[in-house]
Amino acid sequence: MATEKTRKTSKTTAKKPAPRARKQKSAPEKAAAPQAEPPAPLPQAPAPKPSPVGAEVPLVGLEDVAKMLRISPLQVRQMVQSGRIPGVKVEGEWRFNKDLVFEAFHRRSRGF
Repeated sequence: MATEKTRKTSKTTAKKPAPRARKQKSAPEKAAAPQAEPPAPLPQAPAPKPSPVGAEVPLVGLEDVAKMLRISPLQVRQMVQSGRIPGVKVEGEWRFNKDLVFEAFHRRSRGF
């Protein structure tokens, strides 16, 4: 018996199916509505009050804050550097808004 050792290999290349075109959903056609009158304009809001952002705020120095809080100037400097009270350095000297310092100082002393 003669057997052929040759095998027919049918390699079928699997082709990817072509992507299907997606159907776009069409929006239902709306019947043309009769044109209504535009709404009445809203009443104007009152003019805004001037913002305190640009307002000048009286600032006090480090020694003045120390006297008001009855602590040493060194303690005031340490508190402002650690962020416990607000302050700003102007031309190398610390300046403080007195109201903000009192608010921050008393808020911290009450534990808020």
